[in-house]
Amino acid sequence: MKRRNLLLGTSAIAATVATSAATSGQNVQAKMQTHQHSGMAGSPQGKMVPIAGKLQGYYVTPTDPKAKKPFPAVIVIMEAFGLNSQIKGICDMCAKYGYAALAPDIYYGDVFDYKDLPGAIGKLKTMKDEQFTKELGQSLDFLGKRPEVKATAIGTVGFCMGGRFAFLANAAYPDRIKASVAFYGGGIASNPDPLGRASLLDRIPDMKSPLLLIYSAEDQYINAEEHARITTALTNARKRYTLSVFPNTQHGFANDQRETYAPAAAQEAWDMTFGFFKRYLKQA
Repeated sequence: MKRRNLLLGTSAIAATVATSAATSGQNVQAKMQTHQHSGMAGSPQGKMVPIAGKLQGYYVTPTDPKAKKPFPAVIVIMEAFGLNSQIKGICDMCAKYGYAALAPDIYYGDVFDYKDLPGAIGKLKTMKDEQFTKELGQSLDFLGKRPEVKATAIGTVGFCMGGRFAFLANAAYPDRIKASVAFYGGGIASNPDPLGRASLLDRIPDMKSPLLLIYSAEDQYINAEEHARITTALTNARKRYTLSVFPNTQHGFANDQRETYAPAAAQEAWDMTFGFFKRYLKQA
């Protein structure tokens, strides 16, 4: 089965993503392995910072002297397991690519082991869209006040629970979020959602920025029917998006700390992601 891409508008976005990935000459998998909290000289090293009130986050900026200031920025939205080393490593990887990165701790210190799925799901069920929207606004305000950040070039990337929130971010702050990437975002258009989350399809008319949606063909939580509901709604609303489905992968395939990790697919998905960000954040 070939990987399926569902596109709206011209093929320019697909060509841009593919070209950016092909010409970058950068191996995403190697980057993740070599600089995630490795302590290597010159590797970006982030730290926890206060965002607003009790909300904190992991923040990192590029260390490469060739990186152009002010930096475009990416808000990294965590999976259901919390702000752990893997999410921090993604922030570090973004900095390696020339982006300031902020991962807000929307669990306020709670972290769950990957084997503790019931605990993570229990926490996820307590999350409210309204609260996340507030925390996202606070994160945008934090980045907007940083002199090293280009406030007009901020995007989001999220995973699972965070993928749904990245989709929501595009609608909640259409004038401030310039690009959103959602890895296997569950609950965007579930019918019904097993965790009781509301569909986000009615928020699509508010969106202004392009979306990149990445899914697994063998995902036990998100099926092809949900993909179809999302693409139908986006197409009918005349929104710019790319939806890419990777065969022979499962939910969480881009996470190198999970059993479902698929290195080749993960590298291709990250190449697409950074090509997408290059087009809509760096070149904007």
